[in-house]
Amino acid sequence: MRLALLTIPATGHVNPTLDLAAELVRRGHQVTYVVPEPYGWAARLTGAGHVAYDSTLVPAPAETPPGPEFAAWLPFVLLEETKHVLPQLVPLMTSLPPDVLVFDRTTYVTARALVDIVGCQSVELFPSFAYNEHFDIAGDLERATILNPGHDAYRQLSDGYAGLAKEWGTTAVTVEEFAVGRADRAVVAIPREFQPAGGTFPASYVFAGPALRTRHAPKPSAQRRGVYAALGTSFTQRADTFRAIARAIETTGRPGLLAVGDLAPDQVPPSTEAVRVVREADQLAELASAEVFVTHAGMGSVQEALALGVPMVCLPQTTEQHAVAARVAELGLGVALGDAPSPAEVGAAIDQVSGDEQVRARVDEWAWLLESLDAGALGADAVQDALAASVAD
Repeated sequence: MRLALLTIPATGHVNPTLDLAAELVRRGHQVTYVVPEPYGWAARLTGAGHVAYDSTLVPAPAETPPGPEFAAWLPFVLLEETKHVLPQLVPLMTSLPPDVLVFDRTTYVTARALVDIVGCQSVELFPSFAYNEHFDIAGDLERATILNPGHDAYRQLSDGYAGLAKEWGTTAVTVEEFAVGRADRAVVAIPREFQPAGGTFPASYVFAGPALRTRHAPKPSAQRRGVYAALGTSFTQRADTFRAIARAIETTGRPGLLAVGDLAPDQVPPSTEAVRVVREADQLAELASAEVFVTHAGMGSVQEALALGVPMVCLPQTTEQHAVAARVAELGLGVALGDAPSPAEVGAAIDQVSGDEQVRARVDEWAWLLESLDAGALGADAVQDALAASVAD
């Protein structure tokens, strides 16, 4: 098969594709990453080909995430991205059309147009929670805007999709389809057990778990010690939060490693005897030996922690991170705190999850579950099934 793998320039969206791409290449398929140049490393790592495109989506660290208006604003950003990307990708796709297009959930509108134009099969990839009529994380403002047919934002977005379809001769995406990423076949980068309302998704939605084998995740250490803390790669200009974490770790009497990413140089807390502060860390290696993980509750980080058996203290900011943190707490795998917790609150949470034998037992069960999942094989089977079904039809 010829397969195109379309995703966006963001680590949390590229990492979940790695085992899938590597396994498809191992099975003898011709796989091509369609991703901006800075993420060409994924193709080199997995043995796939690479086609780069220019994107309007340029991640930049920020102090705080967008407010509730983000729910109404993001679909328009992604529509503009589609308008920017399609003229680049249509000539490439039509000159050597893939048999199957595997596409990231955020590229939904672009992918739907490409599938119509090229005439190939498709499989959607959810790097985080999947959505359906039983579960989504739309906020109240989103329900009052883009999901409300009586609102101008709904009409503007619907008209935008219709205009795009007219320009390219494709079927228009509906607002409702975009909102849940509706697809016939999908691969979800988490276990079904972690997905809220997981039993309501059809068998054609394959919950493959996180992609950690290509990245060579280490085995968990038998001797766990200390706290590892990191807040992802977006919304990391959080000097007060980093300082609160550093002080919290000191109060617990545990050694700590704090990765601050692109925090402004004059805002980086100093390393102390108790807490070493670094720009970057090998997260998988640190989690393999950590006693507790203080995290922003990005889905990739949470799944890595579970795979390596580490309970969590979650400090979410975005709507999705709050949903992930709530799921962590609901399943008894850690605790979720507010946006700006005090050092005392963080320290108490670290002590709580570290000393709770039930939490540790549940985390160990999840580590076993994730070890049993082969994300690459499960995902590759789903992609092959998509083509087989089309041949049968």
